[in-house]
Amino acid sequence: MRAEVILSPAEYGLHDVTGKTAIVIDIFRFTTTVLTALEAGIDRFYPVAEVEEAWALKEADPQLRLAGERQSLKIPGFDFGNSPLEHYGRSYAGGDLACSTTNGTRAIHAATKAKEVVLASLRSANAVA
Repeated sequence: MRAEVILSPAEYGLHDVTGKTAIVIDIFRFTTTVLTALEAGIDRFYPVAEVEEAWALKEADPQLRLAGERQSLKIPGFDFGNSPLEHYGRSYAGGDLACSTTNGTRAIHAATKAKEVVLASLRSANAVA
């Protein structure tokens, strides 16, 4: 097994991930936020690279919840920032969440040529291993 470490979405162009498994590791925020929202009852999660994509999805589905940040700050008008604590203890009983972050969602989109993309965090380390 050979592992290549890509430190940011901007570096994906330097590596060919075609046919490989890409593991997007965002230790504390994005991937933990997604996991916590899913545990709270969100049905589907949509990673979007850009804020405009999230707004377009919201326009098509007004019930869609939006979460995200740019440079660690909650995106104005979004329902949530990028903290797992915003979802902890909630009970959504369904619904969808679109999320856009500075690095995490962009890393997912940068890895689209991979055979599979796995999200990893400290909370999901055992499952991913």
